[in-house]
Amino acid sequence: MVNNTKQAIVRVLALLLVLISFSGYSQKISKHYSSSLQQNGTLYFIFKLKEFRSNSSDFKYDLTYLSTGDSVTLNFSIFDESNVEIDSIRLVKNSFDKTAKSERIFIEPKKGSWHGRFTTKFLFTDLEKFYGDELPKIILYAKKGPMEFTINKGAWKDQSELVNKIFMVIKYNK
Repeated sequence: MVNNTKQAIVRVLALLLVLISFSGYSQKISKHYSSSLQQNGTLYFIFKLKEFRSNSSDFKYDLTYLSTGDSVTLNFSIFDESNVEIDSIRLVKNSFDKTAKSERIFIEPKKGSWHGRFTTKFLFTDLEKFYGDELPKIILYAKKGPMEFTINKGAWKDQSELVNKIFMVIKYNK
């Protein structure tokens, strides 16, 4: 009888721990994305992600996914000292290498540098593979030559865990 009571208490405590963890998990990611029910599915928007850097430029991006589609729109901004026209974007890791054509949304001067905004698409399944443990790099192909952006290990760990959790929410709600 005592063993059954102890087991029941342990189970209740484990369940409470899981529920507390899950509620923290939900709150933690909820401020990083939004979802909106559309006529043709649910639209998910993952807010601005950053931390990729090169010597002279910054790279920031966001992700948009419609649940009835198979691809994710990756919109990105490049902040550089010169006006940069991007042709394509390449996502690279040891076990992953995908390139996609980019289209310009706009280019404008901003605080002594240039802000270029571009859009591209990747398959949802490909982006799932991109967000993992291995440290990635992003290469933009511009007229002035390739521009390589890297991210430090800690920032990538945080960013990939966040996006993977949001991707799990998306998959669970399909």
